[in-house]
Amino acid sequence: MKIFGIIFLLLLFVFAAFIIYTPGEAMKPNTGPEFEYAGLSNVNNGQYDKIREYISLSDGTKIAITSLIPNNSDEKEFPVILMYSPYTSSMVIPEMSWIDRLKSKYSTGKWGPVYESISLKTLNTLTSNGYAIALVDMRGTGSSTGYSGPFDKIFTNDAEEILAWIADQPWSNKKIGMMGQSYLGWSQFAVASIKSPYLKCIVPEVIFFNLYTEALRPGGILAQRWVTEYSTQTIELNNRNLWNTMYVIPSFPSEPVIDEDGDGKLYDEVPVLIEKDLDSYSGKLEYADGNERKESPYVKLTREHEKNIWPKDLGYTVKYIDDKIDYFGTKESLYKRSVDVMIKNLQETKIPVLILGGFFDGF
Repeated sequence: MKIFGIIFLLLLFVFAAFIIYTPGEAMKPNTGPEFEYAGLSNVNNGQYDKIREYISLSDGTKIAITSLIPNNSDEKEFPVILMYSPYTSSMVIPEMSWIDRLKSKYSTGKWGPVYESISLKTLNTLTSNGYAIALVDMRGTGSSTGYSGPFDKIFTNDAEEILAWIADQPWSNKKIGMMGQSYLGWSQFAVASIKSPYLKCIVPEVIFFNLYTEALRPGGILAQRWVTEYSTQTIELNNRNLWNTMYVIPSFPSEPVIDEDGDGKLYDEVPVLIEKDLDSYSGKLEYADGNERKESPYVKLTREHEKNIWPKDLGYTVKYIDDKIDYFGTKESLYKRSVDVMIKNLQETKIPVLILGGFFDGF
């Protein structure tokens, strides 16, 4: 009996050590022979260091950025892949059970409850092959401060400062590329149109060509269900930092940037949320660690997002293609914010473009 006890404890110790130190399941890129290259043989989980911080813009807005920097190389400076998003780029899964955390550690090498909104295969392939990744929340979204409207010109203006900030980091070689689909595809055309010397290429995927005729009013008729559901499920819940799993695309609160209680954990700065409750930030707020927050910059920025113009608002204000939207004092039409217009500026930059999936989107 004593021997069995010793064996059991030994196995338990080995299992615990394995779980603690495992990098997760090995990446197995499934490519055809025409895409094989030596770098893919070294794709593993977690070959990067993570930095979560703010970029302070000239107007005082703070832009949340997650930088994922390769740590498996003798190089000190890396080309950077930017994903500029109106969705949550670094998210928290509240009330994650210890069993789910064990499963996560076994398969991904990460305990959770914080995850980046990028596929593991993409994240690990890029960082394993010497690319840094910058995941950026647009103003009024995620953990960035401020407020904005759909396809706002302010995103383009902000990008000039964001690109310059990334280029100035000690881990950046000042060469930046962009990738992402749908809205992130639009953001690439918008950013490329400013002709930054640091942007070297873009890879937009499944991206609409004209916002009015394809997304809002195809044939002049309001795409009511699409606009409403997209607005509510994908934009509003995410940017109110709410935890809601009732829809096809669940929303999760954004990872905070400021550690107010100084315990080394960012995710506990998210108040305890009630699933499907849009009013969970009203009244007295509670936190999982039982401590109160005096300032709660996370809640403050989330309340700033309430000033956002939501996509569904456009459906009732934009009836014709040249109708202008009042972006907080600046008026511009959706037509002017469409790829088919911005692409003219892109042509002047000579920036290489790889389009994946063509000019269409989910609607």
